[in-house]
Amino acid sequence: MHTLFKRKKRSLFLVLGFILALACQQNSGNLEGSSKKTFIISGSIEIQQGLKKKVDPLSVLFVMARAPGGGMVAVKKMMPPFVFPLEFTLDENDLMISGTEIPKNLIVTARLDKDGNANPTQKGDILGKTPQKEIKRGQSEVKILLDQWVD
Repeated sequence: MHTLFKRKKRSLFLVLGFILALACQQNSGNLEGSSKKTFIISGSIEIQQGLKKKVDPLSVLFVMARAPGGGMVAVKKMMPPFVFPLEFTLDENDLMISGTEIPKNLIVTARLDKDGNANPTQKGDILGKTPQKEIKRGQSEVKILLDQWVD
């Protein structure tokens, strides 16, 4: 009888724990849905037609935003596979240092990186940038063209 009571008590705690976990998960989802992330920029990335066949299918894509003075502001690492044009958004989760003040103007580039590391460019990487030298913070529909093969 004592053993039966322990099993029922343990089962009750497991069920209550499961219900509590579900409730917490639903609440955190609602909180995330209602909080607004700090938006930096968004747009799409295209690759030059002649370079499409040179893309290593395991390459990783980095989208980078720098201050006009050169300091890195934000980076997004995107994993393959890619279908171009590829949509992207940089937000507060991509900041190099959380809480950093975002400059009004940014230099935005992208790199299809063959080895997947954020190291300097190497042979086989494909680089791209925006047609404009600087992009205003908060701008959407930013276009980046990957068009420079690194030899």
